[in-house]
Amino acid sequence: MSARRVVTAYAAPSAADGFSLVELLVSLFLMALLTGAVMALYLDTRRHHLITDQGARIQENGRYAIALLSGELAMAGFYGTALPT
Repeated sequence: MSARRVVTAYAAPSAADGFSLVELLVSLFLMALLTGAVMALYLDTRRHHLITDQGARIQENGRYAIALLSGELAMAGFYGTALPT
């Protein structure tokens, strides 16, 4: 008997075949979704940081104003050696 050669229309994929167009498009779509989610998270975190920073600045300015005014109000009506005009 002779060895018969079987020819198939579909060859088994080998390690050097690479990606098909569909696989490439699906992976690009998933990477776009992942990149969008990371960017949305970054922008939301940045916005919250700016809001928190503004609140901290307002508190710091308020504390400074209270400290300045408390010293001035404690000395209200006291002229020391200066004569009131």
